[in-house]
Amino acid sequence: NEFMISQFGAGPIEHYLVRAIKEAKGGLPLSLLVLIACVFVPVSEELLYRGFVYNIFKRNFRRLSLAIIITALVFIVLHINPVWFPSLFLISIGLTILYEYTGSLIGPIFAHSVINSMVFIVK
Repeated sequence: NEFMISQFGAGPIEHYLVRAIKEAKGGLPLSLLVLIACVFVPVSEELLYRGFVYNIFKRNFRRLSLAIIITALVFIVLHINPVWFPSLFLISIGLTILYEYTGSLIGPIFAHSVINSMVFIVK
């Protein structure tokens, strides 16, 4: 990430959920943000990226590795922040391999939820 910051000349763009967490005063707004970030987002993104996008690429490409890499590229591009690209690329590859290995979205959803939960712990 330091390399990306030096190349783009700026720090990471703060994710709107991180900004909302910092501004939340506790209670219901914070609880709602946790629910969205740690449940809704992982479920919806895993259904989209691993359940839909990856399976389309997997059916249309002869090499499984190519389908995994292209899915990861779609995942990072739609997350907008170039500073996060290397980390998100590796995370996406890991989530897709977990999905491929288990044949279920439960593992990737749980892992994605844990990763998103780290934002609340760190921030």
